[in-house]
Amino acid sequence: MGFLDGLKALLGGRGGRDAAERRRLARLWGLDEESAGERRAEPKALDLDALPPIPRGRGVASAYDERMWVKKLRYLLSERLPIPDEEWEDFRADALALGFDESWIREQEREAFGFLLRKVVRDGVVSERERQELEWARRQIGLSEQEATEMLEAVVREAEAELGRTVDGV
Repeated sequence: MGFLDGLKALLGGRGGRDAAERRRLARLWGLDEESAGERRAEPKALDLDALPPIPRGRGVASAYDERMWVKKLRYLLSERLPIPDEEWEDFRADALALGFDESWIREQEREAFGFLLRKVVRDGVVSERERQELEWARRQIGLSEQEATEMLEAVVREAEAELGRTVDGV
């Protein structure tokens, strides 16, 4: 089963999770509990001191540069999809110019994609637009369908462990 087919099987046509389940999953994954029932809310200011430490990219950049780059990555993937190819290439070029390792960049992209999957699984519903945006993000960061499917399955297992029940469709 392909990645988008898995998303559709998991979440397609359902009314979403109830508020208590959304709050539990939001707490588990460190998602904003206030927006657990909202879709596409205005982005809130990110408390950089509350973020977990980010493994160093081993470049010339400061920890501040790394956090700002990761913050922008999450913003771009959460709020700006699809991003014009030229803008995405510039964003990645900035990371390389700051001296971030390609492996570190890939790790951060995977983490950001996982964050998107957690938001969708938390809500229990995915629109056609969100499916398209997830597919765009998957392709842009270079994840294979198999990798994205494995990530989705891991997120579903986390949700099932937290909720103590099978998540429909997978």
